[in-house]
Amino acid sequence: MARDRDGPTADDVTLATETGRALLTAARVEGLTDAQRVSIVNFSASALPEPASWVMMILGFGLAGGMLRRRRALVALTA
Repeated sequence: MARDRDGPTADDVTLATETGRALLTAARVEGLTDAQRVSIVNFSASALPEPASWVMMILGFGLAGGMLRRRRALVALTA
């Protein structure tokens, strides 16, 4: 962080993850209020489902689709 007479500023700031990939890169930010600066860098990362959750979701959709298909076939046979 660079400092000027007004305090710290975001001067080519990069926030990185544990693996070293950049989450946020901000160019020089001047002329903004503190609230505006906070709103620029304040973000939340959404959680990603685990692979097992994806498998259960896909199986659930497959079972629901299979039941719909079977119900249509039964309705066609009885009609």
